[in-house]
Amino acid sequence: MGKNLDTDEMIKETAHFFVSAAGRLNVPKMPDFPSLQDFRGHLCHTAAWDTNFDYLGKKLAVIGNSASGQQVLSNTVARAAHIDHYVRSN
Repeated sequence: MGKNLDTDEMIKETAHFFVSAAGRLNVPKMPDFPSLQDFRGHLCHTAAWDTNFDYLGKKLAVIGNSASGQQVLSNTVARAAHIDHYVRSN
């Protein structure tokens, strides 16, 4: 059961399958970059998102292009001054 927050109507939805995507993605693992510990900016992992960090007008670097990386990009682009997006390739 869910609730429409605009109308207070209770809604029952059904599905033919359910996908749980929690798994290993809920455990932060920072990339193994040389000198990452020397970085003086704000470090954040999507598995432990810092809701108190205000990125308005700041330069951001997003590492990764998984679902969470894409969600970070689409939800920060309007408020950030600049975003660099780093994606691994083979």
